[in-house]
Amino acid sequence: MTGILTGIVGMAWLSRASVETGYVVSVALPMLLIGISQGLTLSPLTSAGVSGVSDADAGIASGAVNVAHQLGSSVGLSVLVAVAGIGAGALTGPALTAYRITTAFDAATVMLLLCLSVVLVAIVLPAQRERLVPLSATPQPSI
Repeated sequence: MTGILTGIVGMAWLSRASVETGYVVSVALPMLLIGISQGLTLSPLTSAGVSGVSDADAGIASGAVNVAHQLGSSVGLSVLVAVAGIGAGALTGPALTAYRITTAFDAATVMLLLCLSVVLVAIVLPAQRERLVPLSATPQPSI
């Protein structure tokens, strides 16, 4: 969750970049946060995707996780490109480019917020429920 939150901050910051702001403050520092976010996020999410899988199915689960990474990137980029083209109106030249970039980064921030909610619902809450249920209360498989 820390990684995703770091990515949200970095992406929201990057979406505020403009011609008037300097490179270091408006691009380099937010990109540093986004890079840290990816480092903190991708490995744990990959581990979560294969945790609890039997040894016999580990390769299949790993492959499915990698396919999800690739498809998510492709579909996500497609959505951002489509969103960047919405509502440009009569803008042209640098104003159009700035509008599209800002709109795409705003949409990416929203996507990261959605990602955070999915992680909370699909990973964090179930893990907390498991910790709260005593082991003796869970049915044990018969051998």
